Amino acid sequence: MKIGEILFQGEWTEDQVLARWDASLARCSTPEIDAEIERRWAEWTAKQPRAFDGALVRAASVDYSPERIELCCGPAGYRDYVGTHAFPGAVDEHRANPLSVCCAVRTADARIVVGLRSGTVESPGKWHVVAGHVERERHVRGGRVLPFDTVRDELREELGIAAADIEELICTGMTRAPVALKPELTFFARVSLTMDQLRIDDEHARIAGIPASPASIEQFLATHDVTAPGRACLRSCAPALERRYW
Repeated sequence: MKIGEILFQGEWTEDQVLARWDASLARCSTPEIDAEIERRWAEWTAKQPRAFDGALVRAASVDYSPERIELCCGPAGYRDYVGTHAFPGAVDEHRANPLSVCCAVRTADARIVVGLRSGTVESPGKWHVVAGHVERERHVRGGRVLPFDTVRDELREELGIAAADIEELICTGMTRAPVALKPELTFFARVSLTMDQLRIDDEHARIAGIPASPASIEQFLATHDVTAPGRACLRSCAPALERRYW
């Protein structure tokens, strides 16, 4: 799978994103990599006591066209991700490559929501959008992986946005940052709530609202420390904003 801030972008509805589940598509390994996973996991949990080995979904391959995104997915775990994503001896078939989602949210008062990451999560002290891993127990059903359900869950958990508050939800592409090497589908959501109506969980120290225009997004990116997936997600939503509001 390729690496880059924006691997592809566009607009895809829920019925245009097809993610198939295949339990045989787990990562490969070697004794050296397994030992490295043990070492890196011990280091990570010492720094992040709340970390646990969640059952995730591995993005084994992705194909896309203007009409459809197709993913083939298998099993992965957070422990394997921590142990393999930065291991110099690993190639893609060795990596966990957990499928994740990140979403730029436009509120009813025309703001794009960003959050300052707290010390309890990855990338503390950086700005990010709503994001999370696709989880095997919640987001795999009937041989299908359901990333749009992941986004709905994250919106509810991180900002208190119920499904009924979501007026529009589209996939805007995919990012895979060079350091994290985590495949992330990017999304744009338009909601009926204002900034003042949102509530935050402990993943964010605070949230802020960027004026919902491409120029304001670029200004924010130029003056704030934003995670690489967050940058990609914000930039991927700019064409959707232009088509709808300008």
